[in-house]
Parts: sequence; C-alpha cells; structure tokens
Amino acid sequence: MREALAGRPQVTFLEGDAGIGKTRLAREIEAEAQALGMQTAFGRFVEGGVVPFLAFASAFVRQCERAGLLTPGSALGPLAAHLRRLGGLATDEPANPEDAGRGLGLAVGRAALALAQRRPLLFVVDDLHWAEPAAVDLFADLARAIADGAEREPVAICVIALMRPLTDDGPLQRVLERLRRERVVSRLVLGGMDELEVNELVVEREGSACAPDLLGALQEATHGNPLFVLEILGQLEATGALRRDDGRLLSRINPEALPLPKEVTRAIADRVALLPDALRQTLTVAALAGDEFTVEGLAIVTGLSEEDALDWADAAVAARFLTETGAAYRFAHPVIRHVFQEQASAGRRR
Repeated sequence: MREALAGRPQVTFLEGDAGIGKTRLAREIEAEAQALGMQTAFGRFVEGGVVPFLAFASAFVRQCERAGLLTPGSALGPLAAHLRRLGGLATDEPANPEDAGRGLGLAVGRAALALAQRRPLLFVVDDLHWAEPAAVDLFADLARAIADGAEREPVAICVIALMRPLTDDGPLQRVLERLRRERVVSRLVLGGMDELEVNELVVEREGSACAPDLLGALQEATHGNPLFVLEILGQLEATGALRRDDGRLLSRINPEALPLPKEVTRAIADRVALLPDALRQTLTVAALAGDEFTVEGLAIVTGLSEEDALDWADAAVAARFLTETGAAYRFAHPVIRHVFQEQASAGRRR
C-alpha cells in the first residue's frame, strides 16, 4: 500500500485457507489506508452468487458514482454506460457476462486509473475464488490496465484480491499464471500462527495464557488457524471444559481430543446448538438474508420489534457470532454464517 502511495501500483493476491485471517487483515489495511487519506472500496464475491460481477457492482461502481465518473460528459465518455449497467444504474439493459468482452473490461480499467488520479485508491476484492469466469477475466483486465498505466506515469492504486488456495487448473489459476509476468503483480500466502501467536490470541480472548499442553494441542489441531482456535475455545468454554489454575488456562478434557480443523463446522454447530431457540432462529433468518444487516433490516425479516432485534443482535455479538461495524452487524466469519444457513429448513429458505 505504501508503494502504491509512492506512485508504484500494486496488485496483490492474498491467499490463505478459510478462517486464516485474510478478511480481517484486509479490513485492517483498509482502516490504515483511510487514515492515510486513501479512498477505499471493498467488494466481495459469494458462492453461487446470481450477480456475476458482484464485487465490482457492489463497491467499485459506487465509488465511481461518488466521483462523478458515471455522468454524461465524464472522463470515461461512452464507457461510463458499461459501468452504469454494471451497477444497475441504467434502465436500458442489465449487465451480463458477455459485456466483459465488449468494453466492460476497458471501462473498469480506465475508471480505476481515473479514480486514482483524483485520490489514491485501495480496492479490495474478497473471495475471488468464488468469481465466475467472466468476473475473473474482468479482474484480469483491471490488473493489466493498472500495469499498462504504470508504464506511462505514476499511479497511486493498490488492489488486493483475497482467495483460498486453488485446487484445480481453472480460470483463476490460468489468469494468475498470465498475470505473474506483470511487474505490479505479487502473490502472498498467509500461513497459520505459531504457538507464541496462538497464545497471544488466547490471552486477548480469555485474559489468561494457555498451559503448555493445551497450547501445543491447540496449535497442532488448528495449524494456527485463528478461526479454528477461537471456535475450539468457544466450544470448550460453552461446555465448561475450560478452567484456570494459577493464572493459566487448562482444559478438563484430554488435549488430544480437541476437534480437528476439518471438524470446525461441527465445532461451530455445537456452539449454535447451545444458544436459546429464539436467538438461534433469529440468526438463521439473518444468515439467509445476507452477510451484513442493520437492526431495522433484521426486524423486517424476522418480524421482531426493533428493540428486540437490537437485543438479539447484541447478544449475538457477546457470543462472538456477530461483529458490529458502525450501524450494521455482520457475521464474524463466512463459515459461521454458513452454519446458520445449514440450520434452515427448505421452507424457511424459500
């Protein structure tokens, strides 16, 4: 990001397993970027999403609109029409994947450079691995436009794409291979925490350090994955399996019996099962409604009063299922939301 502020643009692929902390790290980077005076846009793709270019439509286009780039006579000229359709701001026709081959890629690239010329830009794309092939191509167009722009003049732009490790030779893997030759492109792998870092996380959450046996078992079972560490601790705490002895945290069960990383969904589900029925049902409906919501929105989809919706949302924050972001709430991690979605009956899903 600081390289970008110096006029040397960066396109970084940040890779890591689910729960490893990619989104948390990106949010911290976003906060620092804002403190440094950068404009920021944060978009994400979702599994099975019905909007092919969601990460661009939900954040990037809004940023362009605020900058006045979508109005007639803007610096984008006729290319602005592509972005208006992408963001649902035009009534003539909706955006569709074929647009990527008919000017949308050029429009996104030029818009990014135009934004950065006005004010340094950070654009974060979360869960790129869920993107449809056309959206992957669009992201590649953006990266190439930034690389080409950097050859002509300094460009204060940083793009960070968050993704899980790829397991096949699909469109995203092929795009990564092609983009690797670009000087502005880099790829970073976010690994797990070591025992010292796991212990720091435990102290932050529990107020006590781990006994050596429990600490070693936590690190081995989770491979240092922060979400897995927190969920296993939550399960142990909820079942009364944690105790403190001489300022250290111990487990009442054999450390070797801790849930393994592949069982983290079950660990979360076990915690969910301990919730009051009303809170569990409220969060299940919220999970089906979206990743982020307001108290007013929660009241509408659940039929609760706003006062009751606020009480339940605060209870979910206290139980570490939700986090509070300004006037809105969001699930603490996509895996947690997924567990609640799986709780829903087919009828409730409809």
